[in-house]
Amino acid sequence: MIPRIRALICASAVLSLTLESSIAQQAADQLSPEQSSVLESTKAWALKFNDSLPDFICTQVTHRRVIGQVQLTAGAVGTGSSSAPRIEDADNIIEERLSYIGGSEKYEVLKINGQPAKGKEHLQFPGIITNGEFGTALHDVFDPASHTTFSWDRIEQVGGREVYVYGFHVPQEHGWEVFVQDPDRDIAVSYSGRIYVDPETFTVLRVATALDLPRDFPILHSERTIEFKPVKIAGKEYWLPSHSEVSAQDRLQSYVNEVDFKEYHKFVAEATVHY
Repeated sequence: MIPRIRALICASAVLSLTLESSIAQQAADQLSPEQSSVLESTKAWALKFNDSLPDFICTQVTHRRVIGQVQLTAGAVGTGSSSAPRIEDADNIIEERLSYIGGSEKYEVLKINGQPAKGKEHLQFPGIITNGEFGTALHDVFDPASHTTFSWDRIEQVGGREVYVYGFHVPQEHGWEVFVQDPDRDIAVSYSGRIYVDPETFTVLRVATALDLPRDFPILHSERTIEFKPVKIAGKEYWLPSHSEVSAQDRLQSYVNEVDFKEYHKFVAEATVHY
């Protein structure tokens, strides 16, 4: 049975999963005064991010794919089979109504492959299941309680603008929880990543993270990248996720979720939304 992942699964394939806290701290000490100033201003912005968001509704469209069968190499743990069963409903398009109310996300499955969906819940799909794009991904990185260490990476062009790229590492004791089924296993892991910052507005354009998973865990690796863009809700502009891509691999198959967020509008308790 393929494990089901329930948690905040994140990151970028270009990241090193062996980054140690001590190394990251040493690099952080080498930040220039200007780089440190931008990072501190971005931290202040990120920690206020959740509080600045209104209650809203948007449409989340997830393209889910299973990519091939991963053949185990000699010496790998377990035994592989090229004829392992595929997840029946892993390759599909899921449309959901996402309500963000009082700082919490709520999902309502509307359609699967264009057909109305009844009796389906967000956390019931096999394969990769994620949440937390709205605030949690940013807040956890910058929260002082996470004991995150930062390092300077480079300057890069993103969307025609010059951005500062910082590396980061969150230790295991303040990391994320990852849950798989069949058999059930729940662990806390450290994670590493990069944030892409506009040095003029101190906003985060992209956050990419990778989980530091143990060798004997059913999931071999897990990565997520979230892209942020300005979105107008009720005539006011907010910085919100526009696209997210999540990938994971177990000992048999690779999984990819490509998620688009669109049709943002303000949540009004007495309103009726028709689809």
